[in-house]
Amino acid sequence: RSLHDKGLLTRGETVYHPVVQSVTPTGAPRSARIRDCMDTRNAVAYKASGEPYQDTPGGFRLVIADAERVGDTWKITGLGVHEVGSCAP
Repeated sequence: RSLHDKGLLTRGETVYHPVVQSVTPTGAPRSARIRDCMDTRNAVAYKASGEPYQDTPGGFRLVIADAERVGDTWKITGLGVHEVGSCAP
């Protein structure tokens, strides 16, 4: 979202490895916490006009997401993407 707000797009590949850390209640989950160590080494930001953007190098970023079940669908209700180097694969 922050890239979009700055008028930026991304190219390249971002690799995800999400793992469900917890669910509540355990018998019939209605909420979950998901953790990932997102790999952005092969993704770069650029301006929507196509011009280059001075981006910091990618790397491994800790991502924590909260999800809630709404009917038959899971919705992300909170998302935190941390700085490069905040996790290790």
